[in-house]
Amino acid sequence: GGASPKSFGTSIPPLGYYTFYFTSSTLNNDGDAVRLIKPDGTVSDSFNYTKSQKGFSYALFDGSFTESSSPTPGEKNVLAADPDLFEGSIVDIKKLPLGHKITLTAFVSSPPNLLGDKELYLWNQDGSGIKVSYTQTPGADLKVGDKVKVASTIEESYDEKYIKTESVSLVQAQAASVEEKSILTGEVSEPYEGQLVKILGKLEEQSGDTFYINDGSRRAKVYIKDSTGIVKLKMAVGDEIRVTGIVSQYGFLKDGEANYRVLPRF
Repeated sequence: GGASPKSFGTSIPPLGYYTFYFTSSTLNNDGDAVRLIKPDGTVSDSFNYTKSQKGFSYALFDGSFTESSSPTPGEKNVLAADPDLFEGSIVDIKKLPLGHKITLTAFVSSPPNLLGDKELYLWNQDGSGIKVSYTQTPGADLKVGDKVKVASTIEESYDEKYIKTESVSLVQAQAASVEEKSILTGEVSEPYEGQLVKILGKLEEQSGDTFYINDGSRRAKVYIKDSTGIVKLKMAVGDEIRVTGIVSQYGFLKDGEANYRVLPRF
């Protein structure tokens, strides 16, 4: 579906490198795809990009292609000299201005497509969490506890901060035991946005796949998404209900109150 393949053959020694130069401008600056194809026609590896910067090179780091301003043909990849690329914790990333470039290594707390199309949630050992929206389907079947890496920008949708990225790369399968944080129903708010939490309270109201529970601190909204396949339990007002899920914001209610809710995963 692209340009005609360029054929080449070489032997690469252990820990060695090989550089293949195109004789003309083959790749587009505003977006293109690179494929490594086996002699039998099957694709061995591929990478898609939507933009590029002059003087930068896409290089592979921990299974994820990232732009580096230090191209190293024939040598080991180096991720360097981009002062605008922030690498830090989820808490610090959320403080950055929208559109800021980031790179993050964290653990899956909600697998792909469970709480949104081409979306997943990540978790760090400090309990913080954040949503990730991606364009390329991950090559691995990601599960809770998998360590992954993303590199792109911090954005916001319906007043919830999230990471927008092209791809999610698996670093290590089942690398951590993801634990939920027990909080009061009245604490389901901004400080816990994106986090995996557990709440316990008495049922006050229910309508379809939405219900509200209260432990006396303030009631919390729980919303079961169709994509999870969860069948809501039969429950009655006054029943004590325990919920584990992700805190998410979906804009504001008509009265101006922030629309926070807990999204069960399983």
